[in-house]
Amino acid sequence: MNDTFFITILLIFIGTFVGTFLKSRSKDRCLKDFCCFPVTLVKKDGIKITGRLSLESSAMEIIFEKKPLAIDGKYSVINHLIYKREYSDIAYIIRFIDSLSEEQKKLRNVSLKRTIKPKLFSRIGRHTRNVFATIRDSVMEVVSLVMGRVKTMGAMGKVLSGQDKYVSQLQGEVAGAFGFAYEAILERYIGKEVVFFLQNDSKGPSYKGVLKEYTAEYLELLDVDHLKEEGENVKADIIVPRSLAVVRHAAVCL
Repeated sequence: MNDTFFITILLIFIGTFVGTFLKSRSKDRCLKDFCCFPVTLVKKDGIKITGRLSLESSAMEIIFEKKPLAIDGKYSVINHLIYKREYSDIAYIIRFIDSLSEEQKKLRNVSLKRTIKPKLFSRIGRHTRNVFATIRDSVMEVVSLVMGRVKTMGAMGKVLSGQDKYVSQLQGEVAGAFGFAYEAILERYIGKEVVFFLQNDSKGPSYKGVLKEYTAEYLELLDVDHLKEEGENVKADIIVPRSLAVVRHAAVCL
């Protein structure tokens, strides 16, 4: 009985520790690219929030760089927090090139060049990640079969059978932490100019940009022509939810 109790406690502890650790390290790759840069986050209701982006696994923070914002004439605030459960309210996040410092422009341009002409180790790393993403589901099936087999074996099997909830949680956490999105059709156009449409409508507004990255939730495009409210056409980088945008064409110079 004591052995069973301690094994159960150990299993729960390991599952909780591994799950918490992986969650704390997991951040969307598109959002990470804009981290520490000045951005404007636009919500679906038209509200705009401008500041420097800071990112954690469970939330993002927009830090106001110019001056505190007054709220209801009572408070002055220096940031705006958006929790992961609120990400569905985001229409897009835009980074204007002309708002970057010289150092930020250099970092951004280096990232763009590496996307267009990736080095050997970068290509190998991306290929390896994509291979893992392709076989991830098969690996998890094998893990499930092994765990099912172990459940039929002796005392350890009895313990695991009584802890299905925690075993399933552990498998889910591990799979989620390595949940790389992989789409062969989009991989072809990483570092290339594409035409994308907002609102998933091929008759709606279209834009051209370099496809920098994609995840299950977002598209990241660089060097996009953006029309400001003042009527000025400027270059910008944009992250847009995939629920609101679609890559439809490869672009060529006319």
